Amino acid sequence: MSVARFIADQRTNYRVPHTVTCLLLGVSLAWFYKWRDRALGPAASSGLFTAMDRRRDTIDRAVKVMFAKKRGLHGSPRLHADLRDD
Repeated sequence: MSVARFIADQRTNYRVPHTVTCLLLGVSLAWFYKWRDRALGPAASSGLFTAMDRRRDTIDRAVKVMFAKKRGLHGSPRLHADLRDD
């Protein structure tokens, strides 16, 4: 469970205000509200919030496709070379 989820659960389960929980855990309210707004936003279902997240997802998918295409026989150096050549 993430810290932000824990903070949100304290409010839901025990009616402890976010401000109190954040203060006790040493977390800024701005950070918690940013997390909450991200969790409710349109990207929440995919989990791809930032450009870096989307880039990593694209690379992960390409590696999985190439690994399957090579029937799992190539290691990371060869997969890297194959992906670079494509």
